[in-house]
Amino acid sequence: MRTTDTDEINKRRQRAREESFVITNTDARHPIFSNFRVKSASGLTYSVEIRDLRDRQSACDCVDFRTNGLALCKHLKPSCFILKPAIKSFSNPRRRPDRTALR
Repeated sequence: MRTTDTDEINKRRQRAREESFVITNTDARHPIFSNFRVKSASGLTYSVEIRDLRDRQSACDCVDFRTNGLALCKHLKPSCFILKPAIKSFSNPRRRPDRTALR
């Protein structure tokens, strides 16, 4: 059975919500647009690079990201979920970024 890109994106979003990940920012000087290590429940660790959330300027070194043509994988989504509070903080100068979810 063939699936649409939307179906495939939704599958990755669902897996990102259901699985556990440990996300570490490799350069704390850049809390949002940076490089991250994402350790999945399988114990494997992947390198994730986030440059622009709106235009999907991100990358992951997992096989799925390199081959699916969607510019998305289950390792990118949790990184973006964790970054949402920090992004909101930076857009509001009165708030400081909440970095508790990042290591």
